[in-house]
Amino acid sequence: MSKIISIGTALPPYKHQQCNILQFMLDVYNVSLSDKRKIELLYDHCGIESRYSVIPDYSLPVGERVFYPRSNDLEPFPTLEKRMDCYHVHALPLSIRAIEGCMDHHIDKSDI
Repeated sequence: MSKIISIGTALPPYKHQQCNILQFMLDVYNVSLSDKRKIELLYDHCGIESRYSVIPDYSLPVGERVFYPRSNDLEPFPTLEKRMDCYHVHALPLSIRAIEGCMDHHIDKSDI
């Protein structure tokens, strides 16, 4: 019989405060005052204080972005290929860290 004996997690390197992500979204999307209030309410009451990402841009000024364009409207938006390249660079190392954390003190790699 199989059973779960451990759970492992791994966090991307950049921690973004929810208020920074909110500001990023409001800067990018030109929303009406009414929609802005709704979005702010949603972000303020979701219970999330911070989020992690492999992309540092959500907490950076426009001129310091490294993934998204240095424009207020994110144009030209990163292509699917560029986003998938980012995923391929970061997904495997994060997965391995989570797996290793899950295995710590529970199972030896050679037993797999």
